[in-house]
Amino acid sequence: LTALFWLTSARTIYWFITHPAVIWVDFYRMHYKHNVDVVGVGTEHVEQGYHSRGQVITVGDTGLDYTHAYFTSPEGPTKMTFDTHNLHQLLETKVNPKSKVLAYVNVQFTDGVTSISTDFTDEPGGHGTHVTGSCCGDGKYLNQTVLESGAKVVFFDFSTPEQESLIIPPMLTPLMTLSHALGSRVFTNSWGSSTCEYTFTAMEMDRFMYFNRDYIILISAGNSGPAAGTIGSPGTLKNGITVGASQNTRDSFKKSQRRYWEDLVDKFDQQDIIGGNYGEENLAEFSSRGPACDGRIKPDVVYPGEYVLSSKARAARDDMLYMRGTSMACPGLARLVGMILECLGDRYHIVPTSALVKNILITSAWKLTGSAQLLALNQVGKIKSITKKKELNLLDQGFGRATMGPLLRGELDFLDRIPVVANTRWTKVYKAEKTYQISLGLVWTDFPGYMYSVKSLVNDFNLIVRIINSTGQVRVIYGNQGDELDSLNTVERIQHPLIRDELVLITVQQQGPLVT
Repeated sequence: LTALFWLTSARTIYWFITHPAVIWVDFYRMHYKHNVDVVGVGTEHVEQGYHSRGQVITVGDTGLDYTHAYFTSPEGPTKMTFDTHNLHQLLETKVNPKSKVLAYVNVQFTDGVTSISTDFTDEPGGHGTHVTGSCCGDGKYLNQTVLESGAKVVFFDFSTPEQESLIIPPMLTPLMTLSHALGSRVFTNSWGSSTCEYTFTAMEMDRFMYFNRDYIILISAGNSGPAAGTIGSPGTLKNGITVGASQNTRDSFKKSQRRYWEDLVDKFDQQDIIGGNYGEENLAEFSSRGPACDGRIKPDVVYPGEYVLSSKARAARDDMLYMRGTSMACPGLARLVGMILECLGDRYHIVPTSALVKNILITSAWKLTGSAQLLALNQVGKIKSITKKKELNLLDQGFGRATMGPLLRGELDFLDRIPVVANTRWTKVYKAEKTYQISLGLVWTDFPGYMYSVKSLVNDFNLIVRIINSTGQVRVIYGNQGDELDSLNTVERIQHPLIRDELVLITVQQQGPLVT
């Protein structure tokens, strides 16, 4: 029976893929939650003055316990059931704008063999409840004023309590359309697969962002580090933001470990055990590394993802849970993105494109100066550090740890858009008024590429800087600090020290045909 089924399936697949009407076939892949284990407490890096007010953040995950105090509001969520035929009806559904959780969407679809239907609950412990708390949880209900969040939630349920892995619908475009219609401009996803290829899901997300330039998709990088090439799709997308995990504060580690290592945690600061190795300048050893299969830089940025405290599902309404993983880094960054959107609207009165928000993160990112670290107990019961990699590069940490400090301090000079036509060449000249380091970023929203292509980049733009000193000598620097033009990435950054009175010639040029 098994052999007969396989033979029939093979013939069916062969007939299907050789049919002239079929353009491509993508294999169904299991999607995994990017949390590691339940181990600690973290601190959110909330910048002063902004709390994502007026923002709507979409989360797709295992489920949401909306009765938790982080999501308390007088009105509960509007519950919706999505299938492949009722998108139009859902778009006309009215939600209560006063509710913290605007919409809770349970997902129904068929994978060609079985019918899938999720529910309106989260599993005990709750991966989805935890990550939603990280991006949108309002700590004022628990007297955690630093974690106050004004963001609303749209939640997509991709799991049932019986499932080990998440089941992602074959097409996400209808759900993203619903999310956008409900006012959400940020979609955070703490899940992924085990391939570094440019898959259908990555392409689909790129396509949606290409035609909806104000929509920002964040994907966790995965927990398969420290080996190279371990980024998991859809973290291989071009237009979204792929998020790796850095370590948290030393204080967060000490607090989180007290319940496990009561007799050892007070020794944590002693130089003979670990010194100052653990901290925010280090990369989490499990964080997946680039490049993507086509050679692109991934992740884009990192954010603290170890020992993060957030909401616990199916427990007391004020109970909290400790987790670590790129699953925790991604929603933390989504909270920061919500604050950036609030700041841009408040200070600059603009509705930014996703490319502008990504550029702010890339240009402002702080390069980690530490190493990849793993903390463990040694054989005699002492805390020890295992260094997995001493020097971190672009393929480990991306462009660094995300921050909005330069934006808050008014240090950014940016153009939302540079008008482009075929063979575009845009130039701007600066004169250094003092000695300092410049950080320049170029980000564009690219046309979606072909699945599993050797090169997913379609439109190629280049950032070039020429620095002219007082004697007329010229230094040429290419995007991403290479010695030649970058022809792979949709993100290019240049950081370089300037000396007072030097002239800086910034050029953006388009290479080859322009696809629109």
